[in-house]
Amino acid sequence: RNVVVANSLGSGVVECEALMSFYPGLCRELLGEELKVPSLATWWCGQEQEREYVSQHLDDLVLRPTFSNSSILNNRNGALLPGQASGERRQEIIDLLGRRGYQYFGQETLTLSTTPGWSEAGIEPRPVVLRVYVCADGDSYRVMPGGLTRTADSVAAQAITMQQGDASKDTWVLSDGPVSTFTRLTAPDQAVTLRRSGSDLPSRVADNLFWLGRYAERTESSVRLMRALILRFAGEAGAGDDPQTLTRLTNILVDLDYLNRRTAQKAAAGGIRAVEREMAMILFDRGRANGLLNLLGNLQRTASLVRERLSTDSWRVLNGLHQRAVGQAAMIRLDVSAALELLNHILEELSAFSGMQMENMTRSLGWRLLDTGRRVDRTTHTAKLIRELVVDGNPAEEGRLDLLLELGDSSMTYRTRYLSTVQLPAVVDLLLADDTNPRSLAFQVATLGEHIRHFPHDEESATLPREEYLLQSMYSQIRLADVMELCNQRNKRGQRNELAQFLDQIASQTLEMSNAIARKYFSHVLPTRSTSAGGVVP
Repeated sequence: RNVVVANSLGSGVVECEALMSFYPGLCRELLGEELKVPSLATWWCGQEQEREYVSQHLDDLVLRPTFSNSSILNNRNGALLPGQASGERRQEIIDLLGRRGYQYFGQETLTLSTTPGWSEAGIEPRPVVLRVYVCADGDSYRVMPGGLTRTADSVAAQAITMQQGDASKDTWVLSDGPVSTFTRLTAPDQAVTLRRSGSDLPSRVADNLFWLGRYAERTESSVRLMRALILRFAGEAGAGDDPQTLTRLTNILVDLDYLNRRTAQKAAAGGIRAVEREMAMILFDRGRANGLLNLLGNLQRTASLVRERLSTDSWRVLNGLHQRAVGQAAMIRLDVSAALELLNHILEELSAFSGMQMENMTRSLGWRLLDTGRRVDRTTHTAKLIRELVVDGNPAEEGRLDLLLELGDSSMTYRTRYLSTVQLPAVVDLLLADDTNPRSLAFQVATLGEHIRHFPHDEESATLPREEYLLQSMYSQIRLADVMELCNQRNKRGQRNELAQFLDQIASQTLEMSNAIARKYFSHVLPTRSTSAGGVVP
């Protein structure tokens, strides 16, 4: 197979603690000197001599996985304490090192220093770890004054981690006398130049705002899917729903990597309990890599990267969403009431964030990138929904059209406009070609076009930017589409292939447009500089 690196290797690779075993030799080889501060004694078990040493001194060492982010600050991610292992378990560890020694390294046991701490019993020593920071200063580095101190909750702790209730405090260095203050902020008595928001936006901020919009929309659409599935478990979705609708819902969740194919097949065969158990894990299991908590975590993490660009209320909403979900009690069996309460709460909070985005953010490039990310995800998701639910069979009789309107948040619009039972052409027109419906493909493409026209462009170029060309192409296709013909044209198997191809093309072009935007605006490249006798010049 061909292997493609999607994200280039970053500096995080040097955080691999197994490299500590090479630091002394590297320092002598590259710098011709010894380490100024010795590292914690480390032996990487990918080397025969080091592996033998570790195997013979298990009582004095801690074993950690080579490729993980575990460290002396915590003992998560598979750290082993061989000295506490029984004879049989001890032999298993030795055999493991013999088979896959490169996956582990040994470190001497670290005795943490202590600091006075206050507890219910009074003052007592608490294990402490001090993290300091260095800053690049020319060709060297300077250790910053102060740092971050973590204190353990237990007197006998051998590792410190915030996830287990330990505390973190800022560390201040006291001076011998008064310290002069300095600020780059404009003095109160100095005249200020009135300004408007410009288009100068760091590429990393632009990237994070774009993905914040995508994650917000992805979370909302996923929550709507989960809610629709749970409502059908509870029998509250209406009498018009066919068992095939449940199968299609699970297929969509499989396509989004929430359910596995086997669970979806069990649902199709009537194994609803298996799907209920899976949904309970998706909603409430903290260890679920593709679960709701992970999705909300991505949203909260991305928001934290652009926190200075968000209002206090917007940040409170997004951070509160994650905290509420994390605090939810885990469950093995699905509690329909608790699940619906959580999902409805998430939708309400996401709606609040969307309203703040539309009403409170200045119409700068940052706002346009945030909304562009939202529109990109809504376009691809809506195209997938229409394709999955209406391309074959008779969706009106199977309740699929009601489901599509529900997932597209357009049920009220349809009822007030048509005052009739659902019909395929009217539903498809509402969600595909109606540019007055904020949920339709036409509305998304038109809004994307408006945003991209305000992006910085090369004014001297005689050709359309790739992203603008794709948008104009999509908009023309949607405007010229004959919805009645797309809905009525079917092959011998009853499939609407023309409609399927149309939707696939829209989704494909949207992703291509998104990639074009990323290549053009999210390249994290610093301005090129060169050195000369007179110093650094741009």
